[in-house]
Amino acid sequence: MPDGDKFYWGVRGAGSRTLLSLARAGAGLELVADQGAKLVTGQLKKPVIRRVLAESLRILEPALPRFETDSSVPLPMADEVHGLFRRLRSNVTSDDFAAVTVRSAEDAYDRLRCSGRALPHSELTQELGHACTNAVLDYAVLDAKRFGLMSAAGRSANDQLAFERGLVSAVYERMASLFDRVLEGRGDESLRAPRRRSPREEFTLERLHAPLATTM
Repeated sequence: MPDGDKFYWGVRGAGSRTLLSLARAGAGLELVADQGAKLVTGQLKKPVIRRVLAESLRILEPALPRFETDSSVPLPMADEVHGLFRRLRSNVTSDDFAAVTVRSAEDAYDRLRCSGRALPHSELTQELGHACTNAVLDYAVLDAKRFGLMSAAGRSANDQLAFERGLVSAVYERMASLFDRVLEGRGDESLRAPRRRSPREEFTLERLHAPLATTM
């Protein structure tokens, strides 16, 4: 395999190589986020992803304090909730993206439970959608290529963390209405990626494959 192809080892899912190439080449955040939204949309089109998101929401709704529920009703024990997530994960072992989506929902449960805040339903769905976006991008590209991207862009660990947080937020902002559709049971394979926000002319092979600028 040519040395240039080795940089792509470990990325997963349709669109992951393009996302990695853009991030590595120093493309603007808007352009990288547009490609990230396409990648996440590709996963949302899969019935198994939509199913585990809907089932995760059904687990979360009675498990966390919410504005719309009677605060006198006791919440289920954390061990019981984790058992439900383990059972859901065991049913999707054939799809790694579905498994990490369930894990992201479980992590969101732990974080929100520890906060002790009562959430409106809209905020709960936002938390779930944001967690799923983060998990998909991590599993597709960022977990495998974090240090390579830091090296290529000359970023420190803190700068890389800030870049990733900004990317996840920008992708979720584009995806929010699609997540709403899916969690309301209105999503299917016809889901389309959000309208791109970066000028189309910025996405050229010349820019994508141009050598990175070096600093002395």
